[in-house]
Amino acid sequence: MNIRQRWCMGASLLTLAAFALAHLSGTSVAAREKKTDEKAAILTKTGQLKADDEKDTKLTNSPRTVVPIKLTSGKVYQIDLKSKDFDSFLRLEDSTGKEVAFDDDGGGFPDARIEYKASKTEEFKIIVTSFDAKSGAFTLTVKEMAGGAAATTKTNSRFQGKAMEFALKDGKGTQIGELTEKDPVVQQHYFKIYTVQLEKGKTYRIDYKDAGDDPKFDPFLFLEDAEGNGIDQDDDSGGGLNSRLILKAPKTGTYRLIATTLPPNQTGKYTLEIGPADAAETKEADLKYRISNYGTLSGAQRKNIVQDLAKRFRDKAGDLTINDARLAFQFSMEVEEDLDVAREVLKDYIKTFGAANNPQLAGLSKQFEASLKNLDKLGKPMEITGKTTDGKDYDLAKMKGKVVLVDFWATWCGPCIAELPNMEKAYAKYHGRGFDIIGISLDRPGDEQKLVTFMENRKMPWPCINIEDSRKLADKYEVNAIPYPVLIDQAGNVVSLRARGPQLERLLERLLPEKK
Repeated sequence: MNIRQRWCMGASLLTLAAFALAHLSGTSVAAREKKTDEKAAILTKTGQLKADDEKDTKLTNSPRTVVPIKLTSGKVYQIDLKSKDFDSFLRLEDSTGKEVAFDDDGGGFPDARIEYKASKTEEFKIIVTSFDAKSGAFTLTVKEMAGGAAATTKTNSRFQGKAMEFALKDGKGTQIGELTEKDPVVQQHYFKIYTVQLEKGKTYRIDYKDAGDDPKFDPFLFLEDAEGNGIDQDDDSGGGLNSRLILKAPKTGTYRLIATTLPPNQTGKYTLEIGPADAAETKEADLKYRISNYGTLSGAQRKNIVQDLAKRFRDKAGDLTINDARLAFQFSMEVEEDLDVAREVLKDYIKTFGAANNPQLAGLSKQFEASLKNLDKLGKPMEITGKTTDGKDYDLAKMKGKVVLVDFWATWCGPCIAELPNMEKAYAKYHGRGFDIIGISLDRPGDEQKLVTFMENRKMPWPCINIEDSRKLADKYEVNAIPYPVLIDQAGNVVSLRARGPQLERLLERLLPEKK
């Protein structure tokens, strides 16, 4: 199983089954395309990686070749490496040998792509290598992006790239666009990113529709906050293959819309529309809003949500939908800390979804059974021992008095890497209050040096258990999907199995409040 080709190994069955950005107003489509299109290639090179070539010991330990190129400060470049013989891997170094960018599948598996805004004018080095230690023919292309386009803004999202503003007037807006092979790629899916300003408390209907002549074009829409943390996603709620999201904005500010497709490598024309929701949609959005704020509600308000959801699912008498399943999964995550409620909710969902008329949804009862089983880990200690990558002994039991995030991850896991900025931010803010992290790597046996090099290049401030010992721990705790973040409190007990994104900081703020 090549897990690197999946969108997210840690996704629920629901997400895997359901899955598993346009041009802006105020400027014509043609004008936008002219502004964002790239100029002619400034370098095109064909070559051959050979088994006896010098090895790229910094990261992949695969054969490599070095291609020098002069880049100009302030200009943005797109570097593509393609090969039919090996899994392409790109690195970019400045004149001092410092790595300034790298990529594995940014050009679509198995190709690689780097988009880089040069910080200075000098000769850089493009390192052409492979992820899988294979050799073969390749084509390297470097293009300068027209108009000095802004460089990629890094967020916690797996979707990295330039975002386009989606301007609204009176809470409404329509954009037309097209996904093309020139767009950025995540795991073989082309996408476009929009930023849009929404107002707290207002409810919006967001539609992403096929606007071309391809009946198989299947839109998939993601919604994120300004930092790239996932808020919602949808495949077919807009009717047919179209997508629709209904959102009651939790705060006033910037949100990110990612327009992509369910099938890989799909291109096509689309329409993206934002407008006010109707009464029924507003009621639905309000329920989701209450669910997402469960932790801040009173006991009576929490009880009402439990009852409202249970009644909703029972009244459907088996005619449950994907949206029902999403609500159930979201709520089961929110009630995790309230153990007695969580157990009752999951038992109810196992029975309710097990009787669903849709076989796909009925199968989700297994997911709820697994979640119920995982609840047994909460409130109990976790034994984490082993040698770290630098040869030191690690014992979680010696960390009592501190809050520790046990992070099951891997360098090949896109969602794991996407979560690192959030973890680094939390580490910087809470480490002085008593927060630590220990990595448990599910990288492949034999990739120890790759893991060490990744950590060094990333300047990760926390240790990681070596691959051999990590895999023993993953087997012990039945971790078969990552990212799998486990938060341990000062007493050494598990308090959360979903401590990522905004949830991590919320938990840390509760466990490690700032002293006044």
